[in-house]
Amino acid sequence: MALAPDSSPLDRERAVEVLSLTTLLKYDRVCDGSYALFRSIMKRLHSERWLWHPAQLSFIGAFGWDGSLPPIGDPKEILDFLENCLVAQESGVVQDYPIERVFCALAFSADEEVWRRSLQMVDFSQPRFVNGFCHALRRGAPYLLRRSMVFILPYLDGQLFNPDSKVLPSPKQAKTLVADWSSAVMVSLKQKPTDRLKKSAVTTLFSLMDSPFWREHIPAERLTILEHASLFGDEVPDPFRRCLQNPDVLTYLKETDRGMSILWVLIQWANYFHLSEDIKAGLETATVGAWAWGRRGEPAAFVSIMDTEISRLEREVQTYDPWSFEERAVTLRTRLEDLQVARGKLAKIKKSV
Repeated sequence: MALAPDSSPLDRERAVEVLSLTTLLKYDRVCDGSYALFRSIMKRLHSERWLWHPAQLSFIGAFGWDGSLPPIGDPKEILDFLENCLVAQESGVVQDYPIERVFCALAFSADEEVWRRSLQMVDFSQPRFVNGFCHALRRGAPYLLRRSMVFILPYLDGQLFNPDSKVLPSPKQAKTLVADWSSAVMVSLKQKPTDRLKKSAVTTLFSLMDSPFWREHIPAERLTILEHASLFGDEVPDPFRRCLQNPDVLTYLKETDRGMSILWVLIQWANYFHLSEDIKAGLETATVGAWAWGRRGEPAAFVSIMDTEISRLEREVQTYDPWSFEERAVTLRTRLEDLQVARGKLAKIKKSV
């Protein structure tokens, strides 16, 4: 329903009313019809800016209720809408509620793989987006807005937290963003500590620890988020994998929190399968050092935890035929063999200390 350039405001208003009614009547749920209307409007928004207000209304109609969010097929229109909200926010027009709904929609309604691919179309390192993230995470912002950001930041690993990025925020802005993110994590964990939330939080922590620029802004008391790394099992996200291969992470933890550095050494042993040969060689020395200034009984605890992980893998391997060449079965057998080798090395180190 493209309108002629000389259409009067009244004609435009009536046209939108007709479009709204015909779209909404096709759907059983108002949120689904509102989302279809929103997508239709967003296709015209770039050429007909007067549609911005109808776009906001239809978006809120689609995503205004957490209990009935429509599934998002392609987040592109929502990402465009977000950028428009941030532009309006920069001009002094309060956009807290639409922005909250955008982040909630992306965090709780979008298909993860589609959302991940769509991110490649947007440069989230732009100051406009970084300012928007800081605004969304600020203390005093709506709870759901801050919680949704905890779920979204892990997807920005390659853009916002890339250790090789040439576009970085100011140190002051980075410090504010990380401090407010960690505060949002702790508030969210107190309210509703789901496994997905914990995984999202620790994934972002890995992104921060892997980057020389970002890691110095992590509040030391928030490194306890690292305790949730065990939730991943053998499904290791990219930031976690990079940290496992980054010797600077252990150095950083030793200087910041000795207890967390001991935990990190244990995490590396539990993920021995993912370590390079160089890191494996240095891990034995790091383990002797960790036990030297650790607590009594720690060596036995390390071996016990390794035994628990090996037993878990043995049980899972037994669910496959011994001759199975299924990808999961092969991965499990390889990982189990690697951990058994690691357990043997760990036992030798225990005897020598």
